Amino acid sequence: MSDQEYQSRRPMMCKAPWSQLNIGPLGDLKLCTVGKKHGAYIGEVDSLEDYYNSDIINNIRNNFKKGEWPSACVSCKDNRDNGIPAHIDNDHYVNLPWSDENFNASNKKILSLEYTPSNLCNQSCAMCGSIYSSKWIGLDKRAKKEGLEFRENSGLTNLHTKAFQATDKDMQKILDVLPSIKFLLIKGGEPFADPRNIRVLKEIVDKKYEMRILIVSNWASITEEIWDILEKLNKNPNVDLLVTASLDGTGKVYEWIRSTPYEQTLENMETYLRRTGKRVIASSTVSLYTLWTLKDSANELLKTGLVDVFAYYYVFLPKYSAYSIVPQTDIDRLVIEFFNNPTYLRNPIIFERTERLRTLKYSATAADNSNALRWIEYINSLRGFNIYDYNPELAAWADKVKQNEK
Repeated sequence: MSDQEYQSRRPMMCKAPWSQLNIGPLGDLKLCTVGKKHGAYIGEVDSLEDYYNSDIINNIRNNFKKGEWPSACVSCKDNRDNGIPAHIDNDHYVNLPWSDENFNASNKKILSLEYTPSNLCNQSCAMCGSIYSSKWIGLDKRAKKEGLEFRENSGLTNLHTKAFQATDKDMQKILDVLPSIKFLLIKGGEPFADPRNIRVLKEIVDKKYEMRILIVSNWASITEEIWDILEKLNKNPNVDLLVTASLDGTGKVYEWIRSTPYEQTLENMETYLRRTGKRVIASSTVSLYTLWTLKDSANELLKTGLVDVFAYYYVFLPKYSAYSIVPQTDIDRLVIEFFNNPTYLRNPIIFERTERLRTLKYSATAADNSNALRWIEYINSLRGFNIYDYNPELAAWADKVKQNEK
């Protein structure tokens, strides 16, 4: 599994075209989460391996070999050009499995699979939408009826179709490539809300496949069948199992953002620790709703003893939920407070993707701010309580926006 070929071509080389395939929440096939769709859905191809060796992907490989950015990879190019950490440089992509043999082979194997078999979900997160969560389908239609017309153009909504689920035939395509997989990332929706994921995990146990597995879950609801398979995976010497918990804030802030009881999530994390001896990775999104509470949330969650690592992700869209509409003076102050936090200073190794915090920039129009206020009020109506009562700095920001609108 030498990576000599990869190292010799850095930094203008991404591992994904020779290592990873991504299946999105609507069945769209890409090489990574931020890359542009490469022209197919899982239901349109005979096999995932055939697609991985198609002209579409080979052209991307040829671009990278020549030291050129493929058109599908504009996000990483733009980030690098603007001095912002790019996905190509993230630990996940740098540490993807690699084989020089696979690099030089005419028929390349998929070594890493990042897939979403459906958008079935049990949460309606404030920064999410109906493309990624089935819970949002009815709520997005309601938002449109209530005059939140900007919602339909957010890039998160799909008001014209039912919840997406990969067919049994498509799930078989995933099972067919498992023998070559060294890293498996299962996302959603909510992975534990879709029973077909249990089928995939059972196949790994039964066939004794050797791989690292990362499951991105919200831990809102876990059945006994799921507990059983998690225990079996944890005991399997061929499997390195990691599970994340989506923890955007704590207490009522979490419940406003995530829509489900905070204490239930903690109870499930406690059960996981008791039954497997493992803690979870806390997956935290940095957004308009969490930037104010980032430091305190990290401190509170570490005190529970249920979290091993914090991994931060960033909300860019929809703009009315993004961190970038927080004034720059507040961003700078909050970032300094986070990095000067004694907890962080004692444990910098357990915080991942924090460096991007130093590059956060304000970028908002009057329309962005207005939409943000309207969206917050809509989420307040869904949750039955007011987020401003539990996030006073967000309330102060909202008051300033309202004053400027007068």
